[in-house]
Amino acid sequence: MGPSVKVNGYLILERREIMQKQTITIKTFFGEKTVNIDEFEKQWVNTINQLYGLTNNREDLDKCDQMKKWVGEMARADFERGLAKERGKDHVEN
Repeated sequence: MGPSVKVNGYLILERREIMQKQTITIKTFFGEKTVNIDEFEKQWVNTINQLYGLTNNREDLDKCDQMKKWVGEMARADFERGLAKERGKDHVEN
């Protein structure tokens, strides 16, 4: 459940901020789909997972790991640009 603290005789469970994740609408093979930033990143990073089948040594594995990191960063940046575009902003700082 998470950490807890006793305050004035009351057990206070871990405080979690509930925030609805922002979403964008993307076009897929099956039509439009609404995704949040984590889903969007996962979709792109999962494409790199196929490359692990081509690896033959530690260096190849390290390259795939680095590509997953880069793709995740690019996906998150692209999501933010898409979110800004949907909200009507023309220019997004990188």
